[in-house]
Amino acid sequence: MLFEFEDLTGARRQVRRDSWPESIRRDVEESLARLRVDYLDLLQIHHPDVDTQIGETMQALLELRREGKIREIGVSNFSAAQIRAAQAALGDVPLVSIQPEVSLLRREAERDVLPACRELGIGVLAYSPSRGACLPARRRGVCRRRPRRGSRH
Repeated sequence: MLFEFEDLTGARRQVRRDSWPESIRRDVEESLARLRVDYLDLLQIHHPDVDTQIGETMQALLELRREGKIREIGVSNFSAAQIRAAQAALGDVPLVSIQPEVSLLRREAERDVLPACRELGIGVLAYSPSRGACLPARRRGVCRRRPRRGSRH
């Protein structure tokens, strides 16, 4: 489990790093029912799952797309190699988005992820572009950078 939160209805929700086809299908079905819609415009895999092959995950997404339950497929926090593997597994169906962390303080994606997206024609939805509003505050010495989850610093 990555984290837990309370949704607008007060229900507890978990965000997991679980890309097993059965889990993806269950999560999509639950989302469709909760949102009372027939399809999701975009489904993004939030984090790569080291316990599941990218090809298995993408095949599950392709099946949901064929069934009309999702329209577009995207990923978040994938490396350039993982993006290429995902696109290869999707075949002719385009991977439409990648959501990397990109800011003036976190520029790692510029080395390989963004060039891969440019080459493959994948849209980029950057998250934390102002690093949680720390950039203006940092100039004034107000903002302390929080350690990343799982880091030792």
